[in-house]
Amino acid sequence: MEFKFAERVHRLNAAHGDPHGQVPKRTYTPNEIQAVLGLSSTRVYALLKNAPFEVVKSGQHYFISKVSFDAWFAMRDKEVAEYGN
Repeated sequence: MEFKFAERVHRLNAAHGDPHGQVPKRTYTPNEIQAVLGLSSTRVYALLKNAPFEVVKSGQHYFISKVSFDAWFAMRDKEVAEYGN
């Protein structure tokens, strides 16, 4: 089943102009957010409950929108550079 899915993704991507058949990353995991922000897992999950970026929870899994998080992080970085916090 996995092979058929991967093959289908490869064919769809090739048909849409991606010669390598790679699917661009669209979401982050809580572990990736933890690594980027340097927070404990407890703090990351607390942040995800009232996140200033898009988060989807499916069962016990969180999916953080890469576009939304990256925009928030860039804005936050700019504010820190301008105001020092």
